[in-house]
Amino acid sequence: MEIRLKELCQLKGTTQKELAAKLDVTEMTLSRASKGNTSIQLLERISEELNVEIWELFTEARDSRDFMAIVKDGKNYYNATTLAELERIVAEIKEK
Repeated sequence: MEIRLKELCQLKGTTQKELAAKLDVTEMTLSRASKGNTSIQLLERISEELNVEIWELFTEARDSRDFMAIVKDGKNYYNATTLAELERIVAEIKEK
């Protein structure tokens, strides 16, 4: 699951290169994170540096949906915007 890194950097008036430097990670690490290949710890650091909630890395704050779930299973991330989607994801994970 990709994160809105480019968009959030633009909104905050910074570049991904500057963000990588502030986080003390390589640009490649940040690039991989933007494609969803990251840890919760780095997501927390990114959200803190950009002054957004972790969930905002995945969806816009103005998103009118009342329900959102992010599930990590191993290296895979899943995003659900309805309870039915979440139930489908859980069932899929259980089948593994």
